[in-house]
Amino acid sequence: MNQTLEEYVREIIDKHSLDCYVIFNSDIHLNEYIRKKDMRVLQISNFSGSNGTVVISKEPCLITDSRYYIQAQNQSRFPLFKDKLSAYIILKQYKKVSFDTKTISSTRFKKLMETFSENSIEFVETEFKFDIKFEDDQYNSLSNEIVYLEQYNLKSYLHFSDASEGLEYDPAIKEYLSSLGFNNIDGNVTGSHYQDKIKRIRNIVDGKVLIITELDTIGWVLNLRGFDIEFNPVFFSFLILTKDEVLLFTDKDIALDMVKVLPYNEFERYLETIVECPV
Repeated sequence: MNQTLEEYVREIIDKHSLDCYVIFNSDIHLNEYIRKKDMRVLQISNFSGSNGTVVISKEPCLITDSRYYIQAQNQSRFPLFKDKLSAYIILKQYKKVSFDTKTISSTRFKKLMETFSENSIEFVETEFKFDIKFEDDQYNSLSNEIVYLEQYNLKSYLHFSDASEGLEYDPAIKEYLSSLGFNNIDGNVTGSHYQDKIKRIRNIVDGKVLIITELDTIGWVLNLRGFDIEFNPVFFSFLILTKDEVLLFTDKDIALDMVKVLPYNEFERYLETIVECPV
């Protein structure tokens, strides 16, 4: 019999003698929209709202904002707490707390640590390795297709009501497209090339190492699109720009000049090698 997510979390609680374990509705890239297989809050509580946090303890609860109160009361298998996470932890006098640090922003993490310190609450770092599986294969397998936007010519997508009219005959159209960043209709649909973007970024960061974890930003920099999250044209990856290298960590089959592609799961290992570099 397959282990449930709640059973797995309670094992972590027992192993580390925790008072509670917190589950955030996020993934390791902190995407606004996430894959169903990353929806831990949905899996453990049945609550499908986009903003939800679950506290697993002897008295588990679901925390969300006022937009979802009615939905949470109808869906969640856990009682609803109408306040902040820190308020619940303090109210219940929990003293040992853990969560997956990869699913929370550094800003929120720092604020929580300040609150914990002020209230003598210990944060215990634990490892989370639970792979949510669904019977429907579409949630377990992702498309490996990658769209190279630079292969698509802008001119092919411009249509004029009068065949005799074109950009070369209408300065107003040329001016409008230029205001959008398109100065050459024979160029690609993005209006730029990824190598030019990388050059501009390097000039801005001035020799520092730039680590990009936001999927939409990676797609923008490289002029690539993917299909890893429903209704979002992104693909799972990390991008690191150094003074001399462009490193893309992904399991997709991608070939770009001057970009070194490495396995997705090697990202953290690589980070350990640049700890002395200005980032």
